[in-house]
Amino acid sequence: MKVRNYISLLFCVVMLASCSKDFTERTSYDGEDSLRFLNASSTELENSGIVNIPVVFSSANGGTASVNISASSSDLEEGVDFMLLTTSLTLQEDSIASKSYRGNVEVMLVDNDVFTGGTTTIVLELSNPSIGDIGFSGPDNINSTYVLLVQDDDCPSRDIAGSYTTTTTGTSTDPCCPDAVTVEGTVDIVDNGDNTYTIFDWSTGLYQTFYEVYGVSSAFVASGGLNGVVSVICSDIKGSIPEPFETVTELSGTVDLDTGVITYTWINGFDDTATVVLTPQ
Repeated sequence: MKVRNYISLLFCVVMLASCSKDFTERTSYDGEDSLRFLNASSTELENSGIVNIPVVFSSANGGTASVNISASSSDLEEGVDFMLLTTSLTLQEDSIASKSYRGNVEVMLVDNDVFTGGTTTIVLELSNPSIGDIGFSGPDNINSTYVLLVQDDDCPSRDIAGSYTTTTTGTSTDPCCPDAVTVEGTVDIVDNGDNTYTIFDWSTGLYQTFYEVYGVSSAFVASGGLNGVVSVICSDIKGSIPEPFETVTELSGTVDLDTGVITYTWINGFDDTATVVLTPQ
């Protein structure tokens, strides 16, 4: 139930910076030494240039570690379609508070003007650690490899910045809201200039309708509490957006390249879900 997070939500509205800092610093690491990719995968446009992929060394005892990086692809040719700029890293103990002991693997994507009409894959792999294990400690060695999906940027696309009327229908797993609810309104989308956009209230009013009793007020929304960053690749829109009750909302959908109508669905960590239709004004 989201009521358990009500106090922390209200505190974050008043003192956002300090609350966020507390959440970040309250975790410590006491497991086995490991070197791993911070995430499992990402999708980048072909014209993104140099892509930085974080690698983390975690150790309860401190120290330093080195690791090698290799790349392979069944779709692309290294040296022609991409270049692995980082083949080794030396890292110190990862500190969650300072985030100062992480390194980046750099991959340069080579752009061309040939439309392949799909997504290609580059797999990065860590090997030869000087200390510890590859991948997060455990039987599955999580994040020992990284999948970089490269989306052809020569496909048709559309600038989605602008103002929209909205129709959103969703359901919540919280006892407050047992039935499907439909809300209508307006929303603005702003181009961030890096192939991403900010939606000013990605829930388009539904979160306030559902959870105003828990502190999701009009002031919270107006302060940017429900702003979300999404990417648009060809006609696909997607994003991973933090939501007020400490989970991440996954958003995905499509852009009609002819009409500009955007349709997406979102689902958060509590399995609240909704379908959103944005129509250009």
